[in-house]
Amino acid sequence: MKNETAAALWSACLEIVRKTTSNDEFEKWFVPTCGIAMQGNVLTIEIPDKSFYDYIEAHYADVLRDALDTTMGRDAHLRYSMAKKSALKAPAQNVVARVEKPRFSPQLNASYTFSQLVEGASNHAALSAARTIALSPGKTAFNPIFIYGGVGLGKTHLVQAIGNDIVTRFPDAKVLYVPSEKFIQQYVDAYAQDRRNDFINFYQNIDTLIIDDVQFFSGKKGSQEVFFHIFNHLHQNNKQLVMTADRTPVDMRDITDRLLSRFKWGLTVKLDTPDFEHRLRILEDKLRREDINDIPHDVVVYIAKTVNTNVRELEGVVNSLLMHSTIVRREITLELAIEVVSQFIKMNRRELTLDYIKTVVCEMMGVEPALLESASRRGEIVRARQVAMYFAKTLTQNYSLQQIGSYIAGRDHSTVIHSCKTVSNLLETDKKFKMRVDEIRLKLLSA
Repeated sequence: MKNETAAALWSACLEIVRKTTSNDEFEKWFVPTCGIAMQGNVLTIEIPDKSFYDYIEAHYADVLRDALDTTMGRDAHLRYSMAKKSALKAPAQNVVARVEKPRFSPQLNASYTFSQLVEGASNHAALSAARTIALSPGKTAFNPIFIYGGVGLGKTHLVQAIGNDIVTRFPDAKVLYVPSEKFIQQYVDAYAQDRRNDFINFYQNIDTLIIDDVQFFSGKKGSQEVFFHIFNHLHQNNKQLVMTADRTPVDMRDITDRLLSRFKWGLTVKLDTPDFEHRLRILEDKLRREDINDIPHDVVVYIAKTVNTNVRELEGVVNSLLMHSTIVRREITLELAIEVVSQFIKMNRRELTLDYIKTVVCEMMGVEPALLESASRRGEIVRARQVAMYFAKTLTQNYSLQQIGSYIAGRDHSTVIHSCKTVSNLLETDKKFKMRVDEIRLKLLSA
């Protein structure tokens, strides 16, 4: 259990680190690491060798400090452990060692599959085209396919799913996934070592080439030139080309017209930001796949409504929420979710006013707002009055108790104190009441 907790904690930290670095940098220095132990407030991670410690501490100490503060709290510490290198065993004397030709490495993440994607309006067209390509790579009208969209919407997952599916269906096919920055660096190295032709020959022998983030070709004339020739050769030989970018070819700058025209030869398709229903299904699917059953539905709904930018942040919030729950042993509630989400994203919701709180509470509890200021002691009116004061006290910071009592119900500060205590007690003892209050809270915080 400790190893699982350590792995999950480190995964949550890495989600934060990922936002501060390039794909190449992240893959080189962080993907080979893993969380292996959790003891007290010390998280131990395993690294391949001392060069990883030297580099990470020199370049990412501040980022990791922030990540640890966010996921585990300010008292957390990080410890490094070097991976143990297993000794190679020589084959027994009477056993003939079989030497196999090394398999071509597609550089794919095996977890990025179609089955791990949740289909919705935002990705339906791209996902349908991707599945079609995987069935018959290089032989459809979708060659090349150019997928574009904002950060964290699943472009990398989708194109690697294409690659993984092709590898499964066609084991002998040479499929290669490469970020454009890595492609550019490989070309620079090959050119410096007078191996330009070897570089081109290697790429011209690929059956399905997946290039991620081609916008980084901007201004790189040498890389554009060599990719142009590779593109032409692969396309003429019915090899599949798959590309992603954060913008359309039309919006790209400092890329030659002839290369841009080829980007548009096949299908250009956009990944949009998921709508609320899609985000909710994504979260529910993640929880189901990871067998997580202790997050209340109202918390999942709150996250889906509030984190409305991209899929990566959705999953990151859930990971962070689980870690906070594990470390401090707090029950996963809407209050905890609000706390975690506020650490993850900048909250841009409207400022809650006393008038808005009063209106929402009365609307959801079926009471006329004017009745809160009356002398009526009817149960539903008293309860609505108390709930409105409770939210005015707990969700705002700019109003005094006297202001809250006076505006909400024409009462003094002592009524506010009594109302808050009453509501707090009922939340702990009355499940039906708690569900109703949580619904109102969700409405207020989703404004």
